Amino acid sequence: MNNQLSKQELEQYWEGLKLLIDLAEGDYSMVAATIDDVLEHTPTTLQELREGLAEAKSSKVQLAAHSLKSSMMLVGADDLSSLCQQLESDVRQNQLSDASTLGDHIFEKYGCLQGALLEWKKCVEGQG
Repeated sequence: MNNQLSKQELEQYWEGLKLLIDLAEGDYSMVAATIDDVLEHTPTTLQELREGLAEAKSSKVQLAAHSLKSSMMLVGADDLSSLCQQLESDVRQNQLSDASTLGDHIFEKYGCLQGALLEWKKCVEGQG
């Protein structure tokens, strides 16, 4: 597993973070709180996704994927949000053949993103 983001991914996520800063009208404490919220709740949601996949419970997978999709979009991780959207859509259509593979990609990509979010939180806290 590669635990590092590519330069392209970092640039994409940084652009997303800048958009979040713009949406928060420069309120860095709001941006830090949003990142905190994502960092705090995503591990639980990922665990729910992991359990749903292991138990083949489509409703649990769909709910977790939907929640993750929104959270990842908030922090500019559009590629990760798209993976969650694909998983949610596949499960809704009872196309479960690629669900585990998509889940693995989601887990791996979030593992990479988590470190960047922690660093970005420090950056925006220093601006407040």
